[in-house]
Amino acid sequence: MFANKSISSHQTSIDAANYDRVMLLGGRAPEYLAHDPLVALVIKFFSSGKTLASICLGQLILAVAGVVKDHKFTAFSPAKPAPVVSGAHWVEPDTMATTVVNGTQLIET
Repeated sequence: MFANKSISSHQTSIDAANYDRVMLLGGRAPEYLAHDPLVALVIKFFSSGKTLASICLGQLILAVAGVVKDHKFTAFSPAKPAPVVSGAHWVEPDTMATTVVNGTQLIET
């Protein structure tokens, strides 16, 4: 489903035109990654209509990028405040496997 290329937050010159979609992983990294240049890349992908997928705390990066406004959203419960403050419509997860899909552009699980 995803391209066989990976990008690193340490790369400073990433051309969004070279990628079809981006996957943001969770864990403890988002609070360290949720700033430029990664946030700028997420905004470029979203503005281009490309798919953004995120897992667990990866949703924090989407919230910081401002791309969750008016979209359904779920995440690991401690991450709830950031997307809600950013204008997302919170969907309470039934289980940790709950996935929310907003068309083809935003996918959170």
